[in-house]
Amino acid sequence: MALYLPARFLRFAVMSEPLALVLGQRGVIASQLSERLEAQRYRVKTIASPAELAPTAEGVRAMVVLADCEGLSVEVLAAIAQLRANPATAHIPVIAFTREAADEAQAQLAAGGATSVVTEAAILDHLPQLLSRALELP
Repeated sequence: MALYLPARFLRFAVMSEPLALVLGQRGVIASQLSERLEAQRYRVKTIASPAELAPTAEGVRAMVVLADCEGLSVEVLAAIAQLRANPATAHIPVIAFTREAADEAQAQLAAGGATSVVTEAAILDHLPQLLSRALELP
């Protein structure tokens, strides 16, 4: 016996693509990440200001955040901390990346609440694996 659903109900049966939020001021890397995320069937929203991170993540219900932490500004660390402090966004994984591997910067980001800290080259080369690992349930 076949199940018949009227067309108006089909819109509820289709799962939407998850949303990835990209925080970055460097247009080239943000554009490359956006293209690769879209190839992985993510919707992408890019923001430039760290102050917009927590409110935007909550408002759009982001599935994951990719944060460009080049220069490791106090604003980026504060934005990640604010994301972690909000119960509505505390669960969102944050993949932070820097241009080069710097132990001190990576330690600060991990202590500040980043789920993963990688280099720019690694995030571009291994994005599917990083997303999969970040979205695993503990």
